[in-house]
Amino acid sequence: MANQYRTHSTDTLCPRCGTPLQEREVGIMVAEFPEPVSWVVDKRWCPKGCQFTADEIG
Repeated sequence: MANQYRTHSTDTLCPRCGTPLQEREVGIMVAEFPEPVSWVVDKRWCPKGCQFTADEIG
């Protein structure tokens, strides 16, 4: 059973440039269901390549 991912723009702004951050979520799979039963944030990043820490985005 392979992980499923989805990526989308968020309402959270980059603390450096103010661009909306992108977010990747990974699906939580359960053997008896073909689709993820839940999604959790895997990582966030600025599409412009800004560097920041998790503490800076709250």
